[in-house]
Amino acid sequence: MADLLALRSKASTARIDLACRYYTDALHAHVDIMGHLRRGHDRSALRFVRPMIESSLRSLYTIHVSSDRDITRNSFPSSLGKMAERIEIRATYFSPMFTHQLLKRSDANGYTVDRLVNGWAHGDLTIIKPYCKPGSLEQCCAFWTAKNFLAFAQAACFALDPTLTPESPYSKKYY
Repeated sequence: MADLLALRSKASTARIDLACRYYTDALHAHVDIMGHLRRGHDRSALRFVRPMIESSLRSLYTIHVSSDRDITRNSFPSSLGKMAERIEIRATYFSPMFTHQLLKRSDANGYTVDRLVNGWAHGDLTIIKPYCKPGSLEQCCAFWTAKNFLAFAQAACFALDPTLTPESPYSKKYY
């Protein structure tokens, strides 16, 4: 019996560690975006929006959806949309927030958030060009969505790990 309890605590510790590691990755992506924007490198900042969204969703996916087997394999759905849908299926109180913001929210040019972040990550110049101007990214729905997803991941991780606090959101053990 004690062995089973020890395995269970290891699995939950692994889940907490993985979720907080992905949250920390998303936080680093946000810091990188803000640093590039401060220096006036708006085009360079675009490439960090998808990792910020992906890491935030992976953190939430780890907490709400993953099994212990998924944790040991570090397996996740291949697309952001599938990950968001599975989070909403398991944590119904989020439904349809993540999929709506990711797949239905669009900007003035008609691009959905999913299309924007994938276009930026893969170097699609037709999507990159309109957002290279100073101030464009800050006004873009993709960046708002990324910050919103980060906030949900942060709230979940703060609840799981008491060493993470608003004053010190980084933890050395997740690097």
